[in-house]
Amino acid sequence: MKWKAEAIALTTVKNFNSAGIFAVEMFATPKGNVLVNETPRVHNSGHHTIEAHYSSQFDMLWRIMLDYPLGNTEAISPSVMVNIIGAEGHQGNAIYEGLEEVLKIENAFFHIYGKRQTKPGRKMGHATIISNEKADLLHQANKIRNRLTVKGKAE
Repeated sequence: MKWKAEAIALTTVKNFNSAGIFAVEMFATPKGNVLVNETPRVHNSGHHTIEAHYSSQFDMLWRIMLDYPLGNTEAISPSVMVNIIGAEGHQGNAIYEGLEEVLKIENAFFHIYGKRQTKPGRKMGHATIISNEKADLLHQANKIRNRLTVKGKAE
């Protein structure tokens, strides 16, 4: 399935005939089909590179725009990124419940985007966890998902 997804992503992006950094969101079905979720575009799925790679996606973009040599894209450490999104059933002024607790996670880096209003499913930030241990990455990611909630309060 991995090779099928990679081939679809490469074909999709090459057909745009455009320079840039693209992410192709896909779904794998239980029957082994790979479906493209949305049009490829410059994307936030590389945000984890800020902490986890020698040259982040942002570093690489300015290097490309200024015609500088490309940087080292190797990972410094394995990482996982968790999107922080507005909770179901909540809309209004953003209230972050559990933020103080998850900020104590030593190997997690939080990026809260400063959006004042939330609604269900709205991306309000992200957290990147770095660790050489897969179990630790998964544990900390689940801890953030279960303990950090963005609720909304009506004005």
